[in-house]
Amino acid sequence: MKQHIIYECEKCGKRSKDREKIMICEAAHLGLSVAEKKEWEQLKEKVRYKSAIVSGCKNEQTDKEFDDAIHELMDFEKLHGIEES
Repeated sequence: MKQHIIYECEKCGKRSKDREKIMICEAAHLGLSVAEKKEWEQLKEKVRYKSAIVSGCKNEQTDKEFDDAIHELMDFEKLHGIEES
């Protein structure tokens, strides 16, 4: 059995077997380089992670870390003009 992986841009639906081409396409829709898009994805993941920590163990320190992660993500999005719904 053969298995084929096809990547698809979440914005325009462009498809390719080349993952890098789709990463470039998705980043371009946001006006970012691939490295910047990866950084943005990491910031979003950091917010999700800190949110999970706060929901399990809410205290002054976890609240601050969560707030800091949100501000870091918002600053990045503002700097790069990213507005997602």
